[in-house]
Amino acid sequence: MKAGWQLSKLGQLCQLISGQHIDSKDYNIESRGVGYLTGPSDFGPLNPVISKWTEHPKIKAKSGDILITVKGSGVGRINLLDQDGIAISRQLMAVRVKGADPRFVHAFLSSTFDHFQSISTGAAIPGISREQVLGLEIAIPPLPEQRRIVGILDEAFDGIATAKANAEKNLQ
Repeated sequence: MKAGWQLSKLGQLCQLISGQHIDSKDYNIESRGVGYLTGPSDFGPLNPVISKWTEHPKIKAKSGDILITVKGSGVGRINLLDQDGIAISRQLMAVRVKGADPRFVHAFLSSTFDHFQSISTGAAIPGISREQVLGLEIAIPPLPEQRRIVGILDEAFDGIATAKANAEKNLQ
């Protein structure tokens, strides 16, 4: 590990908020109330796409929270919430980063899908526990280095998106 980097557990850098189930009678598809995310089926490439709403939210996530699927076949899938006050179901947990750059932690968690898939338990409905998420080890560089790395990743992903768009245009 490079000088100045520290090995930390995710629980030292964040708060983990567990979602709660909302009965089907208490959510709608008519945009009444606040957005309600039920699982990875609501996940887009980076940010979730809201297709359900509720007037009876129980647990709300905030803009900037990293959502992680903790139950079902999509265990370990993540998305970055870009809206405030969105209700989350029991299939999801919100990682609220406090001790690091949230974008750096998001980039790290983006690489953990296979790990979470391999440690999930349960025959019918696989899942991971709070302890497994909070106990995940992450190498953390100083804040300026976190920001530099995120900048490099942003540039790389922008380049990939441009190349993909050009390739699709050329195919047509």
